[in-house]
Amino acid sequence: MKFLILSLLLLSSCATVQQADVDAWKGVNVIELETHPVFSSMSLEKRELSNGTIQYNYINKGSRTSPTNCYKNMNGSTNCYGGNSVSITCNNQFSVKDKIVLEYRPLGKCYTDCSARPESRPCN
Repeated sequence: MKFLILSLLLLSSCATVQQADVDAWKGVNVIELETHPVFSSMSLEKRELSNGTIQYNYINKGSRTSPTNCYKNMNGSTNCYGGNSVSITCNNQFSVKDKIVLEYRPLGKCYTDCSARPESRPCN
């Protein structure tokens, strides 16, 4: 939950996916993915593709509410706008074959940092 809240705050401030965080997963044993503290706290959908690859999709989903802005018009009445709820979803898709991560694709409104890397490949 802490990661989700942090992610939502960062998403609202132009956070991005760091290519080095994505590349760090290539060639990693799937056990690191399955036991990773960030990804193991997310919902998981797995499916087997026709070529024998298994797609792991860790879903990070939440919402945020935009600020409500109010102003007084010339006749003294108050008008407000905003306050809309926006859904934020990141699909963290990993392709795995023979227990090795082939590729990591963060799709949607995603953010990565060192906490999204495999423990065997931390940031320097």
